[in-house]
Amino acid sequence: MSNKTHDQKTILIELHAFPSIRYMATISAFDRVLIEAFENYQKGSYRNRYYIGSSQGPLRLSVPLTKGKHQSQPITQVQMLDGASWRKLHWRSIQSSYGKSPFYDFYKDELFERFVAEEKSLFDWNLENLKLLLKCFNLNLAIELSSSYEKNITDSQITDYRNIIKPQNTPNQTNLPETVFHYEQVFTKEVGMLYDLSTLDLLFCLGPEAGRRFKMNNRE
Repeated sequence: MSNKTHDQKTILIELHAFPSIRYMATISAFDRVLIEAFENYQKGSYRNRYYIGSSQGPLRLSVPLTKGKHQSQPITQVQMLDGASWRKLHWRSIQSSYGKSPFYDFYKDELFERFVAEEKSLFDWNLENLKLLLKCFNLNLAIELSSSYEKNITDSQITDYRNIIKPQNTPNQTNLPETVFHYEQVFTKEVGMLYDLSTLDLLFCLGPEAGRRFKMNNRE
């Protein structure tokens, strides 16, 4: 692992594509986020998928990957499919879902840039997405990359949260902090409260208030 400051609370976690509210609430409780950069890609995870709220319920958006044996491929070598078709589809879906949300116009330009970005690496795209979200939420977390892979973390200063937040472990209203996860969504009246959506949902619906909620939750 990389060098660290021992008086900082550190979480070790993998990168997700436009991470969920649960992911952001988890890492915001720490001072330093150590990104696992030496793992292998894992299918069926949030590494190349995220969910937004639509009028029909949760809408899954998946980043297509180039052909290859992804399951045994180092995460930094996984490449996104060339071409703009999936990027356009994702952005149109975001526009359709959040075009009438309170803070869509405030954040749309910065978010749009992520869908015309030149990264081909899934890891690099996810990393830049995370940095942008932290900026939008005004969360001053130190982001570093791991320097090697360690299956078992023995350092008591590091909380190992790898592969804990995944689609198979979908939360519900009974096990999520109310200060962060309960808010008026765009389609609450049509489909009810949706859980484990991308942090984009919280950002477009609450704007600057979202970052304050993360901080409030960490004081409780």
